[in-house]
Amino acid sequence: MEHRPERKKAGTTIYVEIPDAVVEDAAERVADLVVERLAQDKPSPSGYLNVAQAAEYLAAPRSRIYDLVSLRRVQHVKDGRRTLFRPEWLDAVLAESSHTVATPPPNPHG
Repeated sequence: MEHRPERKKAGTTIYVEIPDAVVEDAAERVADLVVERLAQDKPSPSGYLNVAQAAEYLAAPRSRIYDLVSLRRVQHVKDGRRTLFRPEWLDAVLAESSHTVATPPPNPHG
């Protein structure tokens, strides 16, 4: 007979069987995220930035970087599953999307 933990509070204990393949996929995704986050702290010796670093460089959310890639508005390279950017490619996006704000003329009525 299976040992079940005693519960002192009211509630229901639910047991869920998760297939090994799902657990392995989740573990692989977590490992990818950990590697990506650790890489954020180190400048790339190649001069390329990953998506998280590009987002930080543009002070934008990561979703904005993915949008720019899908709209083909930013130059990038793929290295396996990684999407990489050069800082000058990100600068070009800023230059392209920046708008000059004109100073309004002085008010003649005061």
